[in-house]
Amino acid sequence: MAKSTKLQIGGWKLVFMLLITWLTPFSGLGNLIFCWRDRHYRDRAVIALAVAVVASLIPHAVLGGMGWTFSHIFRVVWVGMSVWMTFDAIKVYKLCHAQRGVTGKTAATKPTVSKSKKKAKKSRTR
Repeated sequence: MAKSTKLQIGGWKLVFMLLITWLTPFSGLGNLIFCWRDRHYRDRAVIALAVAVVASLIPHAVLGGMGWTFSHIFRVVWVGMSVWMTFDAIKVYKLCHAQRGVTGKTAATKPTVSKSKKKAKKSRTR
């Protein structure tokens, strides 16, 4: 059986995406893990992850303690990638929440309404 390509992001996955984004130097890693099925969000997470790794790990290894000016510039870039991935995570969560709400309402109300109308018609004719 083929797997569904719909994203299923709930509250806990959103929390884990945000924790991975803000508590590690790998800004896009949480979004990459949980949004792997959707090519659009996967590509965005790969870009953010690459920029965050370059901005947080490589300058510290190369520069060491040489200059604070360069560290602050790279820190601003890392924060920018984290903010971008936070907005992406919230957007995906809202999208998945809206999809669940719409499909849940239509699936639950349509059969109930149609069955009750049919039963009412049958009871009137008898």
